[in-house]
Amino acid sequence: MLFTLAHWRDVIAHRPTSELDLAKVELMLKKDAVPLIREFSEELKISLSDFFGSEEMRLSKLSQQLTNREKFETEMNQMLANHKAQWERSTNAEFTSQANNLTSTLLKHSGVDFSYDGIPCPACGNLCVVRIEPDYDYADGESYLSGVYAEQLHCYYCGLNMDTYEALDFVNVDGLLASTYEDA
Repeated sequence: MLFTLAHWRDVIAHRPTSELDLAKVELMLKKDAVPLIREFSEELKISLSDFFGSEEMRLSKLSQQLTNREKFETEMNQMLANHKAQWERSTNAEFTSQANNLTSTLLKHSGVDFSYDGIPCPACGNLCVVRIEPDYDYADGESYLSGVYAEQLHCYYCGLNMDTYEALDFVNVDGLLASTYEDA
């Protein structure tokens, strides 16, 4: 963070401020200002609320949310890279054939309350399986189908498995599913 601040200071002092990436500046200030000021406050023995006033709790919460999001994104990108590397190291033709058969079989299967669809795996690019479930709403004492949602993604080639909304949203499963229907 200090190197980034030094760089921005150099831009402000010696070059046009249009060279600043304002989105990155804003993100860093929102994420890192509170922890930085907190450390200075502790060292100088002044209250954090003396600096932030009534906004202390809101800014602390925002900082923590952005820090958590950054950590989540880093972990997700690492997981995708690990699965991609795992697939790239795989040279077993029998394993590939098994993965292909499992994927094909599941994509032909559906039940009363679920179905499977295929999309490119966000890690290795092979066809992976997404389990889709119906979403029902209720009105006037009756239920009706209001849409579908992705519940799980599994790639039999690289072993990627995702089953949380956050993970599925991170790899844009809804967008990938929509594009397969647009291409069809």
